[in-house]
Amino acid sequence: GAFYIDGNDFAETTDLCASTILLKRPNDKKTYLHTRYWIPESKLIDSPDGVDYRQWERGGWLTIVPGNSVDSSMVADWHFALLEEYDLKPFKSGFDNRFAKDFQNRYLDLFGEKITVNIPQDFKVLNNPMRTLEADMRDKLVNYQNNPVCYWCFCNTGIVLDKLGRIMPTKMDSTKRIDGTASKIIAYATLEWYRSEFMALVG
Repeated sequence: GAFYIDGNDFAETTDLCASTILLKRPNDKKTYLHTRYWIPESKLIDSPDGVDYRQWERGGWLTIVPGNSVDSSMVADWHFALLEEYDLKPFKSGFDNRFAKDFQNRYLDLFGEKITVNIPQDFKVLNNPMRTLEADMRDKLVNYQNNPVCYWCFCNTGIVLDKLGRIMPTKMDSTKRIDGTASKIIAYATLEWYRSEFMALVG
């Protein structure tokens, strides 16, 4: 029955796609994250990253989509399934504007206007959320369900600095994926923008 904020990273339609919902409890410093992943089946053939996506699918963390691409509207449908099964309701849905048109259109159909929020992928916007996420994880204030795909994405994530010392995520290795980390930073950025309104809903 709770409201949540979510962050979505669609990367390329031919790559890994990640959606993270962020939940808070009254009088609880912890942040609770639930992440789902999608990847096209064609990317599993001769994959250079050396991970077993089918094992992650069997564990319920990831969906392997037939064909060569992930339709971002599937992510919106997953959010609607959360509403139907758990009465979880989106308050604000942050997304990376690239490749998000189908997601936006589907989300509008399912949940109405004024929920989706474009989170620009630049140093100015992502610096504070990334630093906050890092600090919260260091202080063990993040419960991400020990999701193995999330852990893998965290391990693949490095930082790049601009001349002002602001940070953004970057891949440690070009063959590895950081989409799960990106979705969490987008969720944290959305929380930063709408914290007071969201926390009022939390109670």
